[in-house]
Amino acid sequence: MNTASRKVRIQMKGLPFKTPSAPGTLPADLMPPEPRPAGNTVIEREVEGTPLVMRVVLNGSSVRWVLKTIAEHSPKNVNVLLQGNPRPTTLPAARTSWTREG
Repeated sequence: MNTASRKVRIQMKGLPFKTPSAPGTLPADLMPPEPRPAGNTVIEREVEGTPLVMRVVLNGSSVRWVLKTIAEHSPKNVNVLLQGNPRPTTLPAARTSWTREG
């Protein structure tokens, strides 16, 4: 019987995730004020202690709604959940990066 470990690589288009984010980490001026178009905002999430950095493309309308909710109820009374399906992107080779759009 062969007890040697085997390594299998399975390719995926992305890796769905849901992660809580502290409301205070989103700056209140992240989006332009209304009535200017919201557009999309890019933030980078870094996994502590690793070279993994996730570039997250946020939907401007959703971010505006979240920022209003945080301002209305205060950061200590709000929970923020980032969710998406990151995909590989081209960034400097020194960092491992993923991007989430949507």
